[in-house]
Amino acid sequence: MTKKKNIEWKKGDIFLVPLVYGLNGEKDLSGQFSIAQVLEKIDKVTGGVLCAFYDVKIAREDEYDQVKLTIDDTKVVSVQFTSIDLLNSGVWKVVDHSDNIVSSKEYFDIDSIMLEGGAGIRVVGSGMMIYFMSAYYRLLPWNIAHDPEYFDKLLISKSKKPKNVLLKDD
Repeated sequence: MTKKKNIEWKKGDIFLVPLVYGLNGEKDLSGQFSIAQVLEKIDKVTGGVLCAFYDVKIAREDEYDQVKLTIDDTKVVSVQFTSIDLLNSGVWKVVDHSDNIVSSKEYFDIDSIMLEGGAGIRVVGSGMMIYFMSAYYRLLPWNIAHDPEYFDKLLISKSKKPKNVLLKDD
């Protein structure tokens, strides 16, 4: 079996997060995407990468150019250390690069984290971030995780929670 080559990515890269309407992987792809950006590439320390996830959704991959000028720090809904697997494999497809990025220092003390060798960092799985962004856009229930308030904890502030989230029945 041939090992798939890892995709190159770097700080400032903007990528597409595929949105899903179910939990069955590729079978449930909606064809829609949200936008995210690499803030800090620290995968050698923590096995993760710090990313900003934006409230910017496109219906098709080729619509990115129409929305790229609307991406700014006011649209950030979550900043998370997440696993690198979907960036490396190209599932999170890099579509652009910008040196104009959200300051990670607003959310994490990166220098201290690096001095401590990444100790104490909670890395959220990249697949969970797909579910989070899909729930953000009402494609999945907001309370789908084991902890029904888990997605609330991924938001940068309570004010970023969508008004009319879908909720699953218990």
